[in-house]
Amino acid sequence: MIARSEVTLGDTSVYLGNPLPKTELQFQPALTLFRNIRVQALLSRRAGYKTLNNTDRFRCAFAQNCRAINDPTSPLADQAAAIAALLTTDAGYIQDASFTRLREVSVTFAAPKQWAGAARANALSLTLAGRNLATWTNYKGLDPEVTSTPNQNFSTSDFLTLPPVRYLTARLNLTF
Repeated sequence: MIARSEVTLGDTSVYLGNPLPKTELQFQPALTLFRNIRVQALLSRRAGYKTLNNTDRFRCAFAQNCRAINDPTSPLADQAAAIAALLTTDAGYIQDASFTRLREVSVTFAAPKQWAGAARANALSLTLAGRNLATWTNYKGLDPEVTSTPNQNFSTSDFLTLPPVRYLTARLNLTF
């Protein structure tokens, strides 16, 4: 384990990064197969920003209940961040929040007109969809996109905040 004596804090303030994404991209492909099956997806990318992983900071600096404090096999950078937090800096918990997320995938089957007619409808379709399906990131917390400070314009902080729920839905549409 790293000892307190092995961590030295500088005496100069250092800019740790932008709390707002410099890059935001969304890609929404759609494909129609055999005239009656439509597949859609929504992929998002946010990059070039940092967030305060206040959950890990709280667990290490206050609760003393984190791997960096208790496990000698934890990464040295995590151990140093935990000790630095005890020495009054949160710099070790300012982390890259860049991510790519598969926000949604849906498949819609438009039934033939005779199927809709059997239900006394003009059109019939079935959609299966999934939301918040995958996130690719190096952020050490649960989700780089969540913030416990939504009303503050120029800061982001993840403090005991739950990520968006992943869920699957099925929808039956009848048009009359």
